[in-house]
Amino acid sequence: MKFNSEKIMQICKEYFADFHEKIINNKENIDLMYLFLKWGKLIFSNLRNLSKKRINFYLEVLNQE
Repeated sequence: MKFNSEKIMQICKEYFADFHEKIINNKENIDLMYLFLKWGKLIFSNLRNLSKKRINFYLEVLNQE
C-alpha cells in the first residue's frame, strides 16, 4: 500500500509538535527527550521506507504520553 508522503509528514509534524510541547513543559523528563529525538530522526529521515504498521506504532506510543 502506497502512502501520500506529504500527508504522512503533516501528521508526523502535528504529533511531534504536540510531543515537543510536552517535552518543553517537562524538561526533567529525559526519557521523553530521548524518544522525541530518536523517533523524530527515524520518521523524518526514513519516511518513505516506513511501513504503515510502524508509523501507526510510533503514533500510538506518542498518543499514550
